[in-house]
Amino acid sequence: MTSDCFSLGDLAFACYVYKSMTGYDKSVADFRRLTKPGVDLALPEHRYHLLHWLNRWGCRHLATDHHDLASASLAGWYQANQSRLPGLDARLGSLEDSQLEQFVALFDSLKNLDAARKTRGGQSHTVSLGPTAAAKTLFALRPHVFVAWDDAIRSNLGHDGSGASYVRLLADVRGKLRTIANQCATLDIPLDALPKTVGRPQSTAAELINEYYWVTLTRKVIPPEPARIRRWLDWSN
Repeated sequence: MTSDCFSLGDLAFACYVYKSMTGYDKSVADFRRLTKPGVDLALPEHRYHLLHWLNRWGCRHLATDHHDLASASLAGWYQANQSRLPGLDARLGSLEDSQLEQFVALFDSLKNLDAARKTRGGQSHTVSLGPTAAAKTLFALRPHVFVAWDDAIRSNLGHDGSGASYVRLLADVRGKLRTIANQCATLDIPLDALPKTVGRPQSTAAELINEYYWVTLTRKVIPPEPARIRRWLDWSN
């Protein structure tokens, strides 16, 4: 679905069903409570909270037995790259292409971190953080700018897991945010107030788009067309 035909109604439907289809809300809330007022990966306890949250969010390759390795890798990455993260007040919908392009190397450096070890055929192999955990880590750090993704979202949108493809995802999400912002403006709804308006007060506007992707691409639940909704409303009278 292109940004042009993406509607506020589609988003509201996806957000409505998202919370009934997954237990992810609790894990996010727990993680944010443990790392308030904000995630700081310079702190060992925040790195361990992040890794446990990633496990709960489906990143099972980050074995708990190797969290020390992953934590050390994240500490080094954060020290080298903290200054390259967008500011806490940044919003994805306001970023220009040139700003998004800076995230290619940021994502790739995070994705390629040593995060675990696996023994196969009597030999030990290093397991990288990978594209799914990298996106979720960036989302944890800057939820107003970065979004999570999974294998199904990447496959359905034609992305390969590289930093360049992640930035293309961000550009697509930005386009949808701008489309939604225009629709919200006609209804006098500020974009930052949209999550509360659609019943997702703990989410960011960018996060809502990821929830839409998860519902429609990962779980393949398609928003009903307006005529069907009108028919249902008639039945309710």
